[in-house]
Amino acid sequence: MLKATTMLSSPSPLQRHHGDLVGCAVRRNARDLRRRAAHEKVPVSALVRRLLAAGLEQPTTIDVATIEAIARRVAREELAAAR
Repeated sequence: MLKATTMLSSPSPLQRHHGDLVGCAVRRNARDLRRRAAHEKVPVSALVRRLLAAGLEQPTTIDVATIEAIARRVAREELAAAR
């Protein structure tokens, strides 16, 4: 039987590196969205809705559920950034 401490071990260096890369990409995308929204003089949420709507009109392999999940995450991040 495994001890609880084994299951709660810290992430490996590779996992930490991957997490850092993902975090950097998310921050970069959020920054780019804020800059573009400011340039277009619209709220970030309006820009995201417009981009998502445009994405739904174009043929793609991404499904509606994935787009909705992305939209929810962006909304949460925007709310957190506003606090």
